[in-house]
Amino acid sequence: MQPLTEPQQRYLLFLARRAVEYSFQKASLLQIAPKNVPYPELQKEQGCFVSLHTTAGQLRGCVGCIFPKEPLYLAVIHNALAAAFEDSRFPMLRPVELEKVIFEVSVLTTPQPLVYAGQDQLLSYLSKKHPGIVLRLGDRLATFLPQVWEELLEPVEFLSHLSKKAGLDSGAWRLTDVTMLEYEAQVFCESAPGYFP
Repeated sequence: MQPLTEPQQRYLLFLARRAVEYSFQKASLLQIAPKNVPYPELQKEQGCFVSLHTTAGQLRGCVGCIFPKEPLYLAVIHNALAAAFEDSRFPMLRPVELEKVIFEVSVLTTPQPLVYAGQDQLLSYLSKKHPGIVLRLGDRLATFLPQVWEELLEPVEFLSHLSKKAGLDSGAWRLTDVTMLEYEAQVFCESAPGYFP
């Protein structure tokens, strides 16, 4: 994945915040015609997540798409709205909160199979490299973005929490029929509410 430039990052952060502002002001979806997107790279299909954090650093919403399914600029708009209003872990964002939250965008590489020969090799790999992980067992699926490693430092802890996020037992990651994918993320955020670095 070619890293996004700083102007491209600022534009996506602008879109994320503007989509939520527009929803409060107009009660409708922000519409951006492809011809009005200033960077052709943002019209490529890519997975992404949009996270909202309070200025105190607490998560206030996070929704995304792991796999590419729509142009990146549209994915940012849709995921920003979902993070603000549809994350079941949090109440819907209120207008008064908008100036108290920081928007963060994570642009993902396309997930690839994580191939390993046994648990020891898996844990050794993850202790050195900290990718985003998709864990799947049957119809259960969950992911942790790479930045979750900042909170869950040990691979066993990381995988145990990810298993529980998928609605499975904490040790489910050890099962032989579990499949995992890995991906990288380019992560960028506002320097303060409404301010782009």
